[in-house]
Amino acid sequence: MEKELIKDGDRILIGLSGGKDSWSLVHFLHAFQRKAPIKYDIKVVTLDVMLSDYQKKKLKRGMKRYDLDYYVWENKIEKIIEEKRRPGSSYCSLCARMRRAYLYKAASELGCNKVALGHHMDDLLETLLMNMFYHGNIKGMPASLSAQNGIHELIRPMLYCAEADIVEFNVDHKFPIIHCACTKSKKTDIKRKYIKSVLKNLEKKDPGLKKSLLASTKNVTNNHIF
Repeated sequence: MEKELIKDGDRILIGLSGGKDSWSLVHFLHAFQRKAPIKYDIKVVTLDVMLSDYQKKKLKRGMKRYDLDYYVWENKIEKIIEEKRRPGSSYCSLCARMRRAYLYKAASELGCNKVALGHHMDDLLETLLMNMFYHGNIKGMPASLSAQNGIHELIRPMLYCAEADIVEFNVDHKFPIIHCACTKSKKTDIKRKYIKSVLKNLEKKDPGLKKSLLASTKNVTNNHIF
C-alpha cells in the first residue's frame, strides 16, 4: 500500500476478534515486524463481547505462537447497544463503533498510538456501496484515519487484500477461528449481506470488477461530480 501506515517507533494495538481477518492481521504485522527496516511495538487486544470461557481459552492458545503481549479487555458494549440502538437500525454498525471506542481506550492505557483493524478490500467495497445505495453519500474506509480524540490513528493495513485470499490463507495456517456469538446481527444487517452477494455475482460474471471498483475510489474526477 502506498500510504506509510507504520513508522519507526510506532506502538500498535491490534484488535483481535478471533475471526479470519484479525488473525491474518496479527500474523502479517508480526511477520513484518521481524523483517522490517524499522522498529515498532505490537500489543493485541480482544474485547470480551459475549465470549465464552472456551472461546477465550482458544484465543489465548492461538496467541501463544506469537511473542506478543495479549489482553482480553472487559467492556459494557452489549449493555450500551441495548440502551442506545434505534429500532430497526444496524446492530453491527453500532457494535463496530463501540468496539472502536473501547480499542482507543485500551490503546491509551497500554501506551499505543495506533489501532490496527483487519478490514479488507471486500469490506471497503461493501461499505462504499452501502453508503451510496442506502445513505446517499460516497464514503468508504480510509487506510488511515485520525481519531476524533486527536491522539490515536486508525490503520487498515489489509485494504488491498481480497477476502477470498484471506480465506485461503487461514486454511493454510489453521488459525483458531471463533465466530461472533451475536444472533441479533442476522436480523438487522440484511442489507450488507445483500450487497456482498451482489458484488460476488458481479465479480463472477466479470472477473476483475472489484479491483476496478477499488481503483475508482482513488481516481475521482471532481468536476464531473455534482
